[in-house]
Amino acid sequence: MSKRELKPDLAYQKAFGKHVKKLRESVGWTQLDLAVHSRVSEYQISVIENGHEGPNFQTLLAISLALGKYPAELFDFAHALKVNSTFPKDKHKPKSTVAIRKLIDEGFFKKMKQVSEVVEAVKENTKSSSVRSSEISGILLRLVNEGTVKLIKKDSKNFYKV
Repeated sequence: MSKRELKPDLAYQKAFGKHVKKLRESVGWTQLDLAVHSRVSEYQISVIENGHEGPNFQTLLAISLALGKYPAELFDFAHALKVNSTFPKDKHKPKSTVAIRKLIDEGFFKKMKQVSEVVEAVKENTKSSSVRSSEISGILLRLVNEGTVKLIKKDSKNFYKV
């Protein structure tokens, strides 16, 4: 199975639906009124308000705009959620970024290098065969933008040098 299947939080879904209903009623609309103004079917409005289904992004946007609310306001209701509070103390940089910075420190970029050369050096340094040139190109571009590495265009090829 390629997709991760999530079990819906039915209590949250019901609380969300009640909140949408409250917002709808606060403007004096029926479900049919909201359906007309949002272009979401009356059936779908009912299903959402009764907590049987959660809306997709476009439905959420259509309902919020019809009610004169920002999408975030549809989620502005009290409900107890258990959110993640365990994060690693220090950020872990991707191995490729660390490897490229090490190559810079070791003088690898004293001479101009192409992405393919950097890929091979990173593969060797990280002992990984899954290093992609698109990943390395992105890291090098970021290093160019921060002024750590220079981009040199020569014969319609990109070279990198410190």
